[in-house]
Amino acid sequence: MKPADVEIWNRFIEQNPKAYDYVYYDYAVGKGPDFDTVVNPETGGDDRELYQYKIDVVGVKGQTIDLIEIKPRAGLSCCGQICGYRCLWNRDAGFEEEGQAVIITDVLRPDMPDVCEDMGIRIIVVK
Repeated sequence: MKPADVEIWNRFIEQNPKAYDYVYYDYAVGKGPDFDTVVNPETGGDDRELYQYKIDVVGVKGQTIDLIEIKPRAGLSCCGQICGYRCLWNRDAGFEEEGQAVIITDVLRPDMPDVCEDMGIRIIVVK
């Protein structure tokens, strides 16, 4: 996460300290590249994760899994991004529970509530 993202996340956690039982940061999803990512065959060192997509935060509360994208002034591109992550999570992560798409932002931009509702994304504004 970028420094502005971290500030938003820290404010969210301060305001919601019991939101999650535990979290994963920069959770890798997706297949990665088509080329060989093994950097050291003798030790099995592999760089595949460097090339995969990263979900900012995966928050787990009981049986609910939130896939969280954190963006200052989140806009429409953020909606597409988190929906893509949700698709990859549900395909690749190996959890029984499907992930729920969540955007955490600092500014609620016009049209975002309607778009997020239509796309099944929960949006949280942190001041």
